[in-house]
Amino acid sequence: MHLKRQKSIPIGIWQALKSTTKTLKPKKITTGSEWAERNFYLTTNDAAEPGRFTFDRCPWQKEILDALSDNVHEFVALKCSAQVGKTTLLTIDILRAADEQPGGFAVLFPALHSATSYSQDRFDPAIEVSPGAKGVFHEHKYGRSENTKYVKKFTGGQVRFITANSSSAMKSKPIARLYCEEVNEYPFDVSGQGAPLDIALKRTIAFEGVRKVFLNSTPTTEKYGLIESWYARGTQKECYVPCPECGHYQTLSDLQFRYEGTKPEQVKKVDYECVECKALWPESAKFEIISRYEWRAKNPDALVDSYSVWQAYNLGNSWVEIVREYLRVKDDPEKLKTYWNQTLNKSWVDRSETDWTRVYDRRESYPVGVAPKDCLVLTGAIDVQKDRYEVLVCGHTRTHEIYVIDYFFIDGGPQNEAAKTRVADFCRARYQRADGHDLELNAVAIDSGYETQSVYELARRINSEKVFVTKGQNNFLAPAVHAPSYVDLNYKGEKIKNGVKLWPVGVSQLKGEVSSRLRLRPEVEKTDAGEVQKFPPHYLHFPQFDEDFFKSLCSESIVQTQKKHGAKKVSAAWVKHYDRNEVFDLMVLTLFLSRVLGLDRFTDSLWDSQEKAISGATSHRANVTNAPRPAQRTSRVISRGVELD
Repeated sequence: MHLKRQKSIPIGIWQALKSTTKTLKPKKITTGSEWAERNFYLTTNDAAEPGRFTFDRCPWQKEILDALSDNVHEFVALKCSAQVGKTTLLTIDILRAADEQPGGFAVLFPALHSATSYSQDRFDPAIEVSPGAKGVFHEHKYGRSENTKYVKKFTGGQVRFITANSSSAMKSKPIARLYCEEVNEYPFDVSGQGAPLDIALKRTIAFEGVRKVFLNSTPTTEKYGLIESWYARGTQKECYVPCPECGHYQTLSDLQFRYEGTKPEQVKKVDYECVECKALWPESAKFEIISRYEWRAKNPDALVDSYSVWQAYNLGNSWVEIVREYLRVKDDPEKLKTYWNQTLNKSWVDRSETDWTRVYDRRESYPVGVAPKDCLVLTGAIDVQKDRYEVLVCGHTRTHEIYVIDYFFIDGGPQNEAAKTRVADFCRARYQRADGHDLELNAVAIDSGYETQSVYELARRINSEKVFVTKGQNNFLAPAVHAPSYVDLNYKGEKIKNGVKLWPVGVSQLKGEVSSRLRLRPEVEKTDAGEVQKFPPHYLHFPQFDEDFFKSLCSESIVQTQKKHGAKKVSAAWVKHYDRNEVFDLMVLTLFLSRVLGLDRFTDSLWDSQEKAISGATSHRANVTNAPRPAQRTSRVISRGVELD
């Protein structure tokens, strides 16, 4: 449509008419991948190789861009690791839609600094260099009323950069296309009005049937991440690639990487083992196999088109570096969590009712009731129940590994005199080590959460400095170990210095440490004699106990909760996923004892002294495992005096 100005038409009306006719021109809608290759350029902020955009590094991005430009699904969700181009895909579709499908757009960021950084570092440079944006967006200068840092106007519409902590910004105008960046970082609630994503989605209802909502994020936790839930309710598309040997299509998994070395600098190459034929592919084969990718949906009839992809699919990312990063962080649970989310695109799973199998599968074959020869310190933990005492015995090594040696019940509750006598006998017990030496219990912790006064009476009867009466503190900020208080008073109300001491235990911190230790994995080293497992420091070892023991051990996980008022009122709590959690509590007491004894501060000379003391010990034994054991209970197993819950 071409208009020629008539002299009778005022210049202002003429300019308005001329600009309006641009929006009336029918525009051919192309696919997102076609538009990107013709009209989008990468800047130095987007890639190491700026210039015309291509799919050479990530050919699988084509389907995601096409899904954003079609009319098949209103919702598109991308769960992905870092360095796979999700923000670039977002920018491309905004520019394409502004060119071909103008309207009111919004990009929802988790925080203001994210919106500012994207506007200045990613979006503005893309407008400057991309041919598809020239002539579409208004002159790109800050200070102009129609084009600011957070509002970019174009012919026929505008795109606003808003934040998830501002309810007013999300309510201001209807939204035809909503782009949700890093949804897992959104607050639970904004200004007491509900989840920010729900508020923003309400603004798209006027365009229902023609709207487009794009959600993306790296994963966080499986149960409480937004992107995880959106991916699960969608088509759940994964990228399959063929084996160059047998042609079997499979998804890439870090579990199939094969390499030599246990330190980052030792890894020189990484091969990939086919899950079908077991052939090894060199990393150079990834250029061929990824170019033959296929997206396959687990739930093709879903209303949400969801995708999942991780760093190994980016041809610009080195498999060697992915493995080296793992070796650098594997012994640090917090860094490992970041690696899990940001590199592997896996949701971090705190221990829950499904995780006990993972710990159960790594049981070892050492005998119950006998301490491995590396154990130099022995501790006991006692949990008091109405009808029994539950006891856990653990050995500690100089590398801070812990071996679970014995687990059993003492029948009879706190009011049972015979049970109290057996508990007192246990506190004086010795356990034999695998090399024949005896170990005495260096410390015993008794939880006083149930029948407190009876526990105090028991501690007075035992009258030993190595018995620690404990009381759990659920405050998340409470230190793992705190100075004890005296609970025995004389007739004047004065504390009896030689009386019972009550030790506060910061259970939240210690539960987190137990959870972190359970996620540690041994390394497998190849030697002339075969494969040998190398255990990391702080590793937890378990004998051949039954399933109930491990369910109780993995019975709790930490859950974030949202209080009623305000987005900042976020709390967390440890939640039970299994009826019995006594083993978990006993392991917490075991870590408490390691702190009280100062094992983390032991020097090599102190460990050497402990070893010499053990080597010179007498052979006299008073092993509590020789004492009578409680009868077998329903759904419990007794093995060498070990009764499992």
